[in-house]
Amino acid sequence: MKREDDEAFSMSTFVLIHGGSHGAWCWYKMIPRLESAGHRVLTLDLPGHGVDRTPLEGLTQHDYAAAVEAVLRTLEEPAVLVAHSMGGMTASLTAERCPEKIAAIVYLAAIVLNGGRSMMTDPDMARLFGELSSSLILDEQNAASIFPPELAIRCFYGDCDAADTALALRLLTPEPNSAMSTPIDVTAQRFGTVPRFGIQTLNDGLHPADLQQMMYKRNDFAEIVSLPTAHSPFLSAPDLLTEQLLYFADRARS
Repeated sequence: MKREDDEAFSMSTFVLIHGGSHGAWCWYKMIPRLESAGHRVLTLDLPGHGVDRTPLEGLTQHDYAAAVEAVLRTLEEPAVLVAHSMGGMTASLTAERCPEKIAAIVYLAAIVLNGGRSMMTDPDMARLFGELSSSLILDEQNAASIFPPELAIRCFYGDCDAADTALALRLLTPEPNSAMSTPIDVTAQRFGTVPRFGIQTLNDGLHPADLQQMMYKRNDFAEIVSLPTAHSPFLSAPDLLTEQLLYFADRARS
């Protein structure tokens, strides 16, 4: 329900950042829900994802962050970034580039690294990725990795219905290895000034809930909440996720 007639209501702009191998398509249930609450919603396909045809080889998280920054630069007011999974790395680098354009970041089942670490060099992420790597399909032409259907279902869509799972499996794209190996180095003077909130997915088949919580706590998140979902609540529990995003948008304005 829209709330423009509520004197206390203030519209937020949400910029939704998808995770690895996904695209803007994954937010299709979230857009109408957030808009019906009176907010503006922007999505984008990161380079090489969705309908974006940028060649995959050599793409890094810096390329992804530049694409998000370009969207933010079109806005008059700071936006709330919502970053899913590997999109957390993108959001952190975006905050380092343009903290003044970000009202807050909501990390959703997201990777949060610092200190020049990448998914390949952070001990916890490297161990997790090492366990998955033998099951990934190597796209040698594009120097990228592909989630086969069985692995994608187990990691991403454990509580999604058959229709959403089938849609997602048709739309997944390879993820450049260079994006996964990008070192993430951010500073207290820039990234550190942006309010950070975390949503922990308790039944996650990709990022264990305790790993999510550890990453959130060691990066001084203002608040962490939990959802009883697998890795993709934007598909399996959009109403619950909308409720949390609206709550964090209110907190970012307070």
